[in-house]
Amino acid sequence: MKILNSIVWLGLGCVLLSSCASLKSANTEPAVRTNVAFIRSTVDVPITRYRKINRARVVFTDKLLIASNAHDGLVAYDIKTGNRKWSYAVPNGVEKEPAVFNNRLYFGGNDGYFYSVNLESGQELWKTHIKSEIVATPAYDAQEGRVYFVTTLNSLMALEAENGRQVWSYTRQDPSSYSIRGGTTPLIHKNLVYVGFSEGSFVAFNKSNGTINWEIQLNKNKRFKDIDSSAVVEGEKIYVSGYDDRLYVLSTTNGDVLNKFEAGGYVPVTIEGSVLFYPSSNGKVYALNKDSLKAIWEYSVPNGLPTEISLINNNIVFGESLGNLVLLNKKTGQVVNSFEPGRGIQSPIAVNEKRSELYFISGEANLYSMGVAWKPRNLFSFVE
Repeated sequence: MKILNSIVWLGLGCVLLSSCASLKSANTEPAVRTNVAFIRSTVDVPITRYRKINRARVVFTDKLLIASNAHDGLVAYDIKTGNRKWSYAVPNGVEKEPAVFNNRLYFGGNDGYFYSVNLESGQELWKTHIKSEIVATPAYDAQEGRVYFVTTLNSLMALEAENGRQVWSYTRQDPSSYSIRGGTTPLIHKNLVYVGFSEGSFVAFNKSNGTINWEIQLNKNKRFKDIDSSAVVEGEKIYVSGYDDRLYVLSTTNGDVLNKFEAGGYVPVTIEGSVLFYPSSNGKVYALNKDSLKAIWEYSVPNGLPTEISLINNNIVFGESLGNLVLLNKKTGQVVNSFEPGRGIQSPIAVNEKRSELYFISGEANLYSMGVAWKPRNLFSFVE
């Protein structure tokens, strides 16, 4: 969230991986092998030196795929053909995906500006100078007609979505000189906005004026105190984790700690029914009972850290920061299949159920569109 004397990048490291995409199977039978639908470089200038972290989820509509990269901005492609439709240049790139509402995209850049552009054409609608990098996804509030986002200076800001005018802001002081590069997406629930900060606090704000409703200090004793995982609410419970701390269940009413699980995290949990899927910063993926937080199964990621979990059919899918796209059986945690794009994956895997497709950006800033086909014996394949 904050950037001061020292910066720790998630998944740092250069690993020489094959540039050729390949499909692997944990089954004894050969995997079904077909072509990806298409691969597109999202950068205008080839990356020859330093590779930034590309961790934005691909946004999709019925017609377009919209990819954000940390090098030079946003690019939109035809969802069927992969043909480029438009691009919007942002100096130093866009690290996280836009919020989408009413044919508009809202996003922050690494150039100190917050933007709104037309989704279909890429035409700029407005931009506001924030004077700080924005490396987290904003949240759109239809009730107030506002966008909320966190900056790398540990500030929460509220802007009018129509014109970018600032409504209110709040800055949290952090005495530490160490911080994970990242940030939380504000959670909007009823009349409150819930946000985690880099010094370990989790705060509930009145969204109308930015006053504090309640706050709690979560990560107190660790070196990296960041609360960068976006919170998830279900009923009257909030699920949120600290990077090298633990997963917490908090009361929406007053922030009381109702339960906790002893493993840190930097991305949101995914909940389905009574099961909570938790990608941890300790390099494991957990399936937990949502109420008790007791482990049902766990899976050790062999290549870096897991990204946010997405659901597809009877499986979960995620990326390894230094390795593959991985599919696990959601009931057993057993590997179904994996796919190696080269240089790892730090973006969440977007699942288009209507088209039976997956989308993600690789460490090389390449956009992958992959078809999903279920075969006898529950095999997974990538098809055109």
